[in-house]
Amino acid sequence: MVYLVVGALILIFHRSMIYHPNLIKRNFYDCPAFDDSEKINTNGTRAYYKHTGNRIVVVYNGNAGSACDRSHLKNVFEENEYSYLFVEYAGYGGDDKKPSRELLFRDAENIVSFLKTKNYTQTLLFAESIGSGVASYHATLMPVDRMLFIAPFDSLVNVAKTKFPVFPMFLLEKLSKENYDNLALLGDYTGDLRIIHGAKDNVIPFKHGKALFENINIPNKEFIIIDGAGHNDIYDFEKTWKSISDFL
Repeated sequence: MVYLVVGALILIFHRSMIYHPNLIKRNFYDCPAFDDSEKINTNGTRAYYKHTGNRIVVVYNGNAGSACDRSHLKNVFEENEYSYLFVEYAGYGGDDKKPSRELLFRDAENIVSFLKTKNYTQTLLFAESIGSGVASYHATLMPVDRMLFIAPFDSLVNVAKTKFPVFPMFLLEKLSKENYDNLALLGDYTGDLRIIHGAKDNVIPFKHGKALFENINIPNKEFIIIDGAGHNDIYDFEKTWKSISDFL
């Protein structure tokens, strides 16, 4: 009985376990770090946009915080002459919606519509953690040349099975609308992929990034291990930044 009750509670509250938009409360329009960028709204999806070259990188961040909190990434993109779009998810950055896979996928759809009005010669998707699920969906909507994932997973349900091995995850798999199945979404992807994962990641365990890498059937893929890195400190390691810059 306890087994089923706990499983039911996980099913009921799993959305609040997945999304953490207010870990750092910050309004999208109040972000001095992006004062040199356009703050755009495309069909309801907000993003920090800067045109600096003929190639563009689209950033889909992880589940905690906001796009503004990823401003530390913009310099490496600018140094490599990439234009950029840092996407703010629905329900994040001061938005009063409740985040969900449906809304995040809609954000990806709106970003794709925006990109189709431009003439970039190359599109790179940069994604962290749950953002890899949004990026994988994005790649089903338009041609994408390259993807760089930080701490991704094969599927979110598989991560849940690792974290709660004794509970009935089949309920979550059957009934949840929040699973991000990257392997399924990337079934037709043919571009380049680099995965960077911390060896000590206990949020998205290392084995799930490795499972994505090993099971995706593309010729140009690379898996880079950051020894000593966890989930939230991976940018503290010089090897991470070198791996990002070299790929760009």
